[in-house]
Amino acid sequence: MMPTYNQKIRIIIAEEIELAREGLMLMLDQFEDIELVGIASDGVEAISLAIEWVPTVALLNWDLSRLDGLGCAQEIKRNSQTVRTLIMSNRPVNKALLDSLEHSVDGFLGLNVSGEVLARAIRSLANGQRYLSPEATSALINRVGTTGDKTDKSQTLSRRELEVLQLMSQLDTYNDIAKRLLISENTVRTYVRRILTKLNQPNRTLAVVEGLRRNLIFLDSAEG
Repeated sequence: MMPTYNQKIRIIIAEEIELAREGLMLMLDQFEDIELVGIASDGVEAISLAIEWVPTVALLNWDLSRLDGLGCAQEIKRNSQTVRTLIMSNRPVNKALLDSLEHSVDGFLGLNVSGEVLARAIRSLANGQRYLSPEATSALINRVGTTGDKTDKSQTLSRRELEVLQLMSQLDTYNDIAKRLLISENTVRTYVRRILTKLNQPNRTLAVVEGLRRNLIFLDSAEG
């Protein structure tokens, strides 16, 4: 269940290194809408915490002991589809991560991000969206380009649809997009449905990836 605007986003953190755990805690403590409900030092402990607390978002280091972050995310999803999973790592993006992004992982960030970027990613996931680092996005573009259907079955996007698609890659919520374009949130949702249909994509993340692959929009750096 996604939080409403007056509810806090409940998260758990799974990180082996104590100093890194403390850094994440301090980083997120400044945001009143984010509440830390559990801390794990390995993958197995993270799964137990996720089952016990059913957080909105599970923040997982890829390199956890006993069970790594990707395996942990898969088990968390198997127990509760409502928990959103965010992997953090400085590892190069590989096939295992890309496969996981299609099934059990909802977001990916490098370890050296600011508190603002981390909070933005957590909020995006809490709102049912994906959040990817530029590296992960580029890798997905390459993957779609090499494995996707080479026949272009899409329709041309209107100027307004292109504006919405660009903002989909930059802003967290439909409400943010609506405020930027001075239109209603329902109108934004209508545009998004049209974009998904025209680009022949099943969700917002893949629509943005497809837009980037075709150079319809440009990538606004997710990290900083």
